[in-house]
Amino acid sequence: MRWYQLYLNILKRDKLPWHIEDVSMANNLHLV
Repeated sequence: MRWYQLYLNILKRDKLPWHIEDVSMANNLHLV
């Protein structure tokens, strides 16, 4: 799940808001 942590780190670095949409995007990446 390191890729997920890296994804979260990028969101935090960009100071993007934490929304369910972000989680949905992560799920889509996982499906791919």
